[in-house]
Amino acid sequence: MLFSQEESLFGQALTPVQCLHYALTRPAVAAVMVGVSSQEQIQATVAYATASDAEKDYSEILANAPDVSFRGHCMYCGHCAPYSKKLTSPL
Repeated sequence: MLFSQEESLFGQALTPVQCLHYALTRPAVAAVMVGVSSQEQIQATVAYATASDAEKDYSEILANAPDVSFRGHCMYCGHCAPYSKKLTSPL
């Protein structure tokens, strides 16, 4: 979803490097598992290791993101898991 301008909730597509950096800068995240289906996707993923801070920067995209609700758009973060246990969630 985040690689597609039409589907991204941020209103703009992120690069693979930006997506990896976004995931790795979340609290308590130490690693990200990446699925690939082509040589090009492997190269785009490995590019993170040598990417500059400017290439990793996603702040401009988030700062200019439209006001949208994430409700109904699963990001596989598990944040909604407390609902199945009848706990309160901030969402």
